[in-house]
Amino acid sequence: MPRSKIGRKGKPRIAVYGGKKEIGGNKVLVEDGDTRIWLDFGMSYSLRGKFFEEFVQPRPANGIGDFLELGLVPDLPGLYREDLLRHQGREVEEPAFDAVLISHAHLDHCAYVSFLHRDIPVYMGETTQLILEAIKDANQRSIETEILAFKERPITRGSEEIGREVKTFRTGDRLKIGDFTIWPVHVDHSVPGAYGFVLEGPNISLAYTGDLRLHGRHSEMTRDFVEFANEKEVDVLLTEGTRVKEQESRQEEDVERDVLDWVNGYNGLVLVDFNFKDVDRLRTFLKAAEEADRTFVIPFKEAVLIDYLSKDKKLDIPGLGNFVIFKPKRRTGEFDDKDYRKIEREYYNKYESWTYKDVRENAGKTMMYLSYFAFPNLVDLKPRNAIFIHSLSEPFNEEMAISFDRLQNWLGHFGVKYLHSHCSGHASMPELREVIKGINAKKLVPIHTEHPRLLTRLAVNWSKNRPKS
Repeated sequence: MPRSKIGRKGKPRIAVYGGKKEIGGNKVLVEDGDTRIWLDFGMSYSLRGKFFEEFVQPRPANGIGDFLELGLVPDLPGLYREDLLRHQGREVEEPAFDAVLISHAHLDHCAYVSFLHRDIPVYMGETTQLILEAIKDANQRSIETEILAFKERPITRGSEEIGREVKTFRTGDRLKIGDFTIWPVHVDHSVPGAYGFVLEGPNISLAYTGDLRLHGRHSEMTRDFVEFANEKEVDVLLTEGTRVKEQESRQEEDVERDVLDWVNGYNGLVLVDFNFKDVDRLRTFLKAAEEADRTFVIPFKEAVLIDYLSKDKKLDIPGLGNFVIFKPKRRTGEFDDKDYRKIEREYYNKYESWTYKDVRENAGKTMMYLSYFAFPNLVDLKPRNAIFIHSLSEPFNEEMAISFDRLQNWLGHFGVKYLHSHCSGHASMPELREVIKGINAKKLVPIHTEHPRLLTRLAVNWSKNRPKS
């Protein structure tokens, strides 16, 4: 597997097993003294996409076998669950790593924690744990999303769920893991509860950005991280560089202005799609719905996420009383209680819920969240004089382009007008330059970018012009 090394044999080491020359899939191993710590352990969308797609999926019956064979996870001793190793006919191994630090709740940073040995502690922010709990409860079980708890493979009737050892933190906490002292510091990203880390070992100190930006509503959090890392005079900076080729960034205020302009005074159905983990975007659309006196209709999974996030009082998330839950057709198509899982029935019965009939009857006073994957519901909704506000990144690879074409086909069939407005969760080139300059590390390791040389060049150019102390 590709690696980036710091130092010589016997010295501290940083090994990049995922996130090198790609966006996401971060898996970074840091070793110093007698301690080995992972910074994130995520799914690589690009590498996974080389082998799998909608109708070709990893086989749950083969456990971790497909993932190891295709290099989707590193084959290292002492890393994986005992049941997954037994399932492959391999010897069970004692855990050889001391911890995993999760920067935030996006799956390209945390999904493959699912495979890790149960005795490797997992550290994450309190909000990240809430988000992952919502995902766990709202979704069907998958071997790739057993982050907080898992069932031993092969799963049999009556298999009990095994919870992981999860330790949570907030900004201001100081963690001691083996020979490392670690400070988690909040950063601004498109999901709440995102963190960067500063680590001090016996022989090396480093800062890891996770994902961050300076153009969001909470840019001060990213600047807190930069200032703290600078004060610690770190040797190495591992920084994301998703948008290192881009010079400008739209702000959330720009998205809010667009959405308000499009929704206010409009008399047809408003359909929207955005990342529901993005709390700032959620507030933007809820504000537009309230100002236009529209009922905001959301799917069950998003309702569960809001329910869990509302437990974090610091987020000040609007409760489910501000929304109506959409009840889609299942099985019989007659909305029978037996068509839905127990947890779904609980939410439909506890909160106001609408079927497609209710949406159609109230189309001119409704804003409805409808992701691309739920577009078959358009057949029942039969929208007329409707708009669709797409508030996600536009396609940047061939697979996404194909899906986008299908999206346009659906909208075109029903005569729905397409509108787009988005604000990225990642820093642009000028923002990355500010982060690199502000932290002022001796060495930079680029990660989470398709253009590592360009990111390194930013650091080299700053280093050449660095004021001498």
